[in-house]
Amino acid sequence: MMLGQIIVICVILSLLAVWGASWLWRHYSRVGRRLDRIISSLDAYDTTLRFPLTHDRRINKSLNRIADRLSELSRRAAERDCYYEAIISQIATGVLVIDSKNYVVFANERALTLLDRPAITNVTALGDRWKGLYDFILTATPGLSAQIDRFAVKTSSFSRQDGEPLMIVTLDDISLQLEAKSVDTWVEMSRVLTHEIMNGIAPVLSITDSLMMRYDGGEEYMLTGLRTVNEATEGLKNFVERYNRFTRVARPVPEEFDICSLVDRCIAMSETMTDSSLKFTVDRPIPHRHVYADIGQIQQVIMNLMKNAIEAGASTIGVSISFPADSNMASMVIENDGEPIPDDLQAHIFTPFFTTKTTGSGIGLSLSRRIMKENGGTLTLVSGSAVTRFLLSMPVA
Repeated sequence: MMLGQIIVICVILSLLAVWGASWLWRHYSRVGRRLDRIISSLDAYDTTLRFPLTHDRRINKSLNRIADRLSELSRRAAERDCYYEAIISQIATGVLVIDSKNYVVFANERALTLLDRPAITNVTALGDRWKGLYDFILTATPGLSAQIDRFAVKTSSFSRQDGEPLMIVTLDDISLQLEAKSVDTWVEMSRVLTHEIMNGIAPVLSITDSLMMRYDGGEEYMLTGLRTVNEATEGLKNFVERYNRFTRVARPVPEEFDICSLVDRCIAMSETMTDSSLKFTVDRPIPHRHVYADIGQIQQVIMNLMKNAIEAGASTIGVSISFPADSNMASMVIENDGEPIPDDLQAHIFTPFFTTKTTGSGIGLSLSRRIMKENGGTLTLVSGSAVTRFLLSMPVA
């Protein structure tokens, strides 16, 4: 072969090698740029990017498959997030997610409702009203359980993908359980106390009666003293017997009745207890439904609350009735503008024998709460500041 031919062949091979290398470089550069475009689109949460199949058909088809799969994974993740968020928003447990700087990165609707806040951005926002909960969260570690105020509180930990530690705090309102436990405790304590008091009173009465009948001495002070002891003991016995009769709640006989009509009847009876200057207002639901409880016992509770309002010097008593769509319980608010209950006494008003009045036995509110419990409802003090407000709940028919 001639030297010139060899040189031509070498030049041609060199050109082919350069062209092949250039083609491969452009090819892989195009693939790299397309991968970068896919990644950039995903970074911008855009999963619609696709490549035409007019050229580089095989590679573009493979890239489109990758994009389709990533789009499907993104869609599933978004659906899963929406699903979990819907569950968390509907549960009866409040959920707070707090970062290491005490910022609240998530709070579900139930948590905002329980804490009476439209929004919570930092734990410090709880310090004014929920001091106990605020102190607990600041020092809490994951895995703790505690009862704080009216909440059962639990903590757990979670780490984000960037390594940021998060603490999850759950809140359950246990006020109804606490109220029921308090009622049961006081009922049992009252039963024991009245039993022991009666056991102690009986022999004293018997002895004083016997001594007064047999005493024939001339010391008048002895007979006067025995008579005083006898009368005081008899008075204590009568009080205990009246208390026993008053607090012995009969088993409810529930029936379906119109709660609005019952309220009207209670107002008519209450108006006879005071002068005509007392004003009653009633907010009636439209349409309203019937409730299912012992009508006589519910009337006793309503009348007791209205009587207390009148004795507190109220000029207006308001009654508001509602039937929440998401509940099988009817709600009734009875409020008055009479003398408010002092803040330091509000926690004790349902305690038997406790009263803020100069007269009275202090068993009306405790009995009313017990009646509501026996009828499957509740009785709570919502506010005791400028307006004294009681909330009653009872089953809907």
